[in-house]
Formats: sequence, C-alpha cells, structure tokens
Amino acid sequence: MSIPLSASPTVIVVAPQGFLASARRQVADLLGSLIVQEKPAPRTAPDLGAAAWTLASNNAVTVARTRLRDWVITDGPAQTTDTEAPDRETADTECAWAAWTSEQMAAWNEPAGAIVTDVDSTLIEQEVIEMLAAHIGLEEQVAAVTERAMRGELDFEQSLRERVAVLKGLDAQTIEDVSEKTTPTAGAQLLIETAHARGWKAYAVSGGFQQILDPLAARLNLDGAVANHLEVNDAELTGRVTGPIIDRQAKAKHRAQWTSNNQLPSLGLGDGANDIDLLTTATGGLGLQPKPALKAVADGTLSLRRLDAVAALLGWDVATEQQH
Repeated sequence: MSIPLSASPTVIVVAPQGFLASARRQVADLLGSLIVQEKPAPRTAPDLGAAAWTLASNNAVTVARTRLRDWVITDGPAQTTDTEAPDRETADTECAWAAWTSEQMAAWNEPAGAIVTDVDSTLIEQEVIEMLAAHIGLEEQVAAVTERAMRGELDFEQSLRERVAVLKGLDAQTIEDVSEKTTPTAGAQLLIETAHARGWKAYAVSGGFQQILDPLAARLNLDGAVANHLEVNDAELTGRVTGPIIDRQAKAKHRAQWTSNNQLPSLGLGDGANDIDLLTTATGGLGLQPKPALKAVADGTLSLRRLDAVAALLGWDVATEQQH
C-alpha cells in the first residue's frame, strides 16, 4: 500500500525526529510561494520524521531543486510543541530532500519498478579498492585517485586501471577478507525490503568488483548486481581487470536493461561523477552525500546517511509496507 500522496509536484524532506521541526521551517522559508499546501507525509523508521508539500506547478520543481541544493541548516534549537523533540544544537545538515514532478510522483506509485544503486560509498560505507590497497600500504595514494575520479576530474576507466595496477601480487584471499568487512549503509536492508514489498526490484551496479559484490548481493537479497572483474592468476591479483569496464555509460545501460528498456520506472542512487548517467537516465535520481558534479543533476540529496530515508523520499510508507 502507498500513502495517500497524490501525483502532484511534491517536495519531501526526511530528518531525525529531533531535527524535523527545524527542517520544515527551512523548507517553508526557502520555497515560500512555490508551496501550495502541506500534504500527508510518509511514515518512516521510528527515529526519523518526514514532511511533504505540494508545489504550485512542475515548473516550480526546478526552482525548488535549485534552492534546496545548497541548503544548510544553521539555526540552533527551536521552540517546539509538547509532541516534538527539541532540535539538536548543530550547524550540520542532517536531512534528506527530494523535489519531484507530478510525473515522477506518479511513477513512484507504479506497482513495479526498480531501484538501481551504486555500491561503494552508497550501498556500502567503504571504498573497496582502498580497503584492498590498505593491505599493501597504499590506501592514501589510491584514495586520492578515487576522490579525483568521483569528482569527475579523471577518466574513470584510466583511473580504475591505474588503481588496480598497484594491487598486483596481492593474495587473492584478501578479496574474501575485504568482502567480509564491508558494511552496508544504514537502512539499506529496509529500503530493499520496502521495495520488494511494493513489487519493485533492487539492483546494484558498481565501478568496483564483482568478487566483492556477489556475496553482498546475496546478503542483501538484491535482484541483480554487476561490477568489474579482478583478474586472478596463481591465487594472486594480476593488477588487471577483465571484461567490459563498468563506467558511467555502462551503469545507465544496465539500468535500462533491468527496467525492460525503460518500460518500468526506475530510481538511480549514487554519490559520484561515475553515477551521473545512472541518475539522469532514470525516472529520477538521488545523491547520497554527492560530489558536486552529481549534486548538480540530482533530483534530491541525502546528507543524512540513511538509505531507508530513500523510501520515504519516494512517498513510500515504510511502516505500512513492512506489514505486508
């Protein structure tokens, strides 16, 4: 069951319960006359809250996204009612927001669709290639290249091959050891379960490595997962990858395939420049603490590192979905 959100231009914000009152004021101030009325908000995990507003028109959505992209909550504790927890004293943005057109809102209520997510620093907390490089003392060197690639300053394929090259000679057993140490981002399992309860599927497409992704996909019950393949010879990494590189174009290609050549709606989720095509070719896209290049094209962003917040941003009532 979906919550009673009509298919109209909509802004949804999700924040910790103690931060929601401040977030609602900020959105009201930022959007002003773009807002027509407040509407029923999705139910979330118990420690999160949400608010939703109808916008004046689809044209207002573009303006709303522009105003919200640089949103940083800077006010301190606010006056609250007896039913609200006091706002926390922080200058950090701890919230997630999305601004959807009426067509996107209608798509999120379709009985079938797909969430397609990046993996490193999105579905999981870590950058796997940096974890592998740490075993040979080159984590910082590799991390610097990764950061530049995520910002779109380097060609992804070239940067991937350069980073993998430093892994030459690493014991292949290290792959399994690293896989066991990956940590799904908070709320990932709940997001996937909520999607499945609605008849939607959840996929992962990664510029990382298939040998790491396969056990993660099984653990999280993903419907499909694609990544690069580390070449192994005589139980050691060769410093090369085999097969097609999963770059930004490949991510969009797999998303289209998983949605029957775009016959089904899809949400793209990522954090870096390699995810731009994934988000912009999907029905809609969200950035998880995104790098500037991705933030500029996302329909919403999560500064709050909680993937169950994604369900609420789609207008999905998490509590209701989990009862079915």
